[in-house]
Amino acid sequence: MTIMDFSENYKCSFQNEVESAYFDQNLVTIHPSMNYYKKKIEDKAILVKHSIIGVSNDLKHDAYLVRVFESKAREILEKEVNTESMKQWTDGYAAQYKSKVGFSFLSSKEYNISRHCFETSQGKNVWDGLGAIVKNSCYRAMLTGRVIGNATDMFNHCKETSAHGLKLNENDNTSTIREFVYISKEEVNRSNTPDVATFVGTRRFHSIRNTETPLTVESRNLSCFCEACLSAGQCENVEYVESWKRSSLFKAKKPEKSTQSTQKPTAAHTIKPSPVEPLLVEPSVDCVPSCASSLDSMHAELDGNGFAQYEVDDYVAVQ
Repeated sequence: MTIMDFSENYKCSFQNEVESAYFDQNLVTIHPSMNYYKKKIEDKAILVKHSIIGVSNDLKHDAYLVRVFESKAREILEKEVNTESMKQWTDGYAAQYKSKVGFSFLSSKEYNISRHCFETSQGKNVWDGLGAIVKNSCYRAMLTGRVIGNATDMFNHCKETSAHGLKLNENDNTSTIREFVYISKEEVNRSNTPDVATFVGTRRFHSIRNTETPLTVESRNLSCFCEACLSAGQCENVEYVESWKRSSLFKAKKPEKSTQSTQKPTAAHTIKPSPVEPLLVEPSVDCVPSCASSLDSMHAELDGNGFAQYEVDDYVAVQ
C-alpha cells in the first residue's frame, strides 16, 4: 500500500546571500510517498515502512510528473517485494491524481493497481511528515553554510544525510527504509497527451482501479478493504459501498462536417437581369385601357422587377 502526495515546494536560501538572491529564490518540487508491505526477516513477518521521496526541478505538479515518479518508485520496490498488485492512497486533486489523464495512465499499467482518494482538505498525513523531514534537514544544513541552491543540491544532501537502509524496531516488529529519487524536467514527457474522454462523475467516486483492457477502468463511490473485497468477492458493506462500475475512456469520434457550402451568395455572385431593349408590341385589350385598344401600336419595356410596362399616351398598364 502506498500513501503519496506533493509537498509544498522548498525555497532555496543561503546563509550569506545578496539581495538579488533573496528576491529570486529557486524552488524545488518534493513528492513524498510511504509504502507499506510485509517482509520475512529472520523467519518473522515484519511490516516495512518504506519511504521514497522524489526531488525534482520540474515545478509542474501534474499527472505527467506523477507517472515518472511512480515508475521510479516501483523499480525500487521491486527489489524488496512483489509489486504485481498495488493500492494507492492520494488526495483528490484533479491535476495530479483524479483526472482523465491520470486515469488513462493508470489504466495502461501492466500490473493490478487501485487508487483511493481522500476527501478534500483531509488534514495532515504521513507524507506531510516526510516533507517536513526533508525541508528541516536542508534548512539546518543551510544555516551551517552548506549551499543548497537547486534540486540537485537538495537531492545530494538528502541522499548523504537522510537516506538509510533497513532499520529494525524490535519493540513493535516494524522496520523502516528511506530512499530518494531525482527526476529532472527532461525526463517528463508532456508532448504525447492522451486523447481520452472526460470521466463523468469524477468528483463523486473515491475508488478506481484498472482492468485487463487498456483505457477501461472500474470505479465506485467508496473504498472498502473487507476480506471479500480483497478476494474479489461480494462486498460485506453493500449497504454503504456501491458495486464496481466499468467505464471506457475511449473518446467517441465526432461526425464529419458536411462539405457542402452553406455560404450565402454575395453581391459578386448575384445574377442581375440583363437590360432589355424597348419593344414594339401589338396592343391587347387585356392589358391596356379600352380607350387605347384602337391604337395600332404601343411602347413597352421591363421595369426593375421584371414586369412589362405598356405606355399608351397617358395610360400605363403592367403585365
